[in-house]
Amino acid sequence: MTGATARRHWPFLTRRQHRSDAPPAQVTAGSLTLPSRHTLDLSTPAAVTAAPTDTAPTPQRSAGFAAVRGAVTIDGEHPTVRLSALQSAIGSLRIDGGATALWETSDRTTGVVGPADPLAAGSRHANRPLIERVGSAIIISLRHVHDLRRLVIEPADRIITVATAGEATITVNGTLYLHHLGGILELRAEPGTTVSDYRVP
Repeated sequence: MTGATARRHWPFLTRRQHRSDAPPAQVTAGSLTLPSRHTLDLSTPAAVTAAPTDTAPTPQRSAGFAAVRGAVTIDGEHPTVRLSALQSAIGSLRIDGGATALWETSDRTTGVVGPADPLAAGSRHANRPLIERVGSAIIISLRHVHDLRRLVIEPADRIITVATAGEATITVNGTLYLHHLGGILELRAEPGTTVSDYRVP
């Protein structure tokens, strides 16, 4: 041996190369491998935006019926008109030109009066009956109109006129058939009929 001791190379003492010491891999075109379609992907899926559709707007259903305005005529050709909920509940209806009348309340009480007979029908509210004759006119108090089922009035001379609190006027050619439908008053012209056609047997 020489004066200097020769260093022996022991393989198991060789310094390990850490991953950080390894040179970065070179990425070349075509070297990327796409994941298999069977690979489990735990990433958050992208939000899917639905394609806009051209849908027609939903028509809004009108509430109740439009108010009767001005002068309206009902006859055999155009027999029916309905008052609005407000016209059916506020104030009173004045009916002129009527003769014999038949009335029926919600409890099925009925009565018939002639053109010259006094009329005070239905329950009294605030000292006023539901239906009454004032002079030659018949007045319906609308505050408690739910007590009314129907009213049939023959014309004294072919025509009956009905006036609402809102100053609308309805001319009826023939017998007037008025009835209450869930808070709404419907007026119908019935030419050629009389009260006798509507009497309850």
